[in-house]
Amino acid sequence: MSPGTSILNGNRPEEERTIVGKATRIPLVALSPADSATGPYLDAASGYLGSRSRYNEASDEVLDTLVTYLEEAADM
Repeated sequence: MSPGTSILNGNRPEEERTIVGKATRIPLVALSPADSATGPYLDAASGYLGSRSRYNEASDEVLDTLVTYLEEAADM
């Protein structure tokens, strides 16, 4: 855990802790310039896309690669 994360979380219960993203996750879309908590991201380490959630909700979606995502977007 990074020092910044431990300062943010202090003695908070597990469900209220602040989650800091991994350095390998590159955001693809954001709701606003200040939004760093929601939307799709590319995991540079694995090459797969994931979805960020403000509340760290688990996603049941099958992980796509960036190539698959771009092919589907081009077909729309």
